[in-house]
Amino acid sequence: MTGSSRFRDLPWVGEGGVSAVASALGELDGEARLVLALLFIEGLSEAETAAALDRSVEHVRHLAGAAQRALAQSAAAPPDRRAA
Repeated sequence: MTGSSRFRDLPWVGEGGVSAVASALGELDGEARLVLALLFIEGLSEAETAAALDRSVEHVRHLAGAAQRALAQSAAAPPDRRAA
């Protein structure tokens, strides 16, 4: 996968795309899922997320980046190669 690939641009996403994202999210540890939820679902800033979790902004930034990379790798895997 190249750095410029996006989930919605992958040819096999189709109707199963949402379940693929849910499956990939399930593979993340709890803190990583929570950080992504606070940032991208709740719309909190990195500083607000850090305060809510009693973590540094740098920790939140690092964890969010690592979680996004893990999601991208999982989503880029062909459906028959994803973890069950």
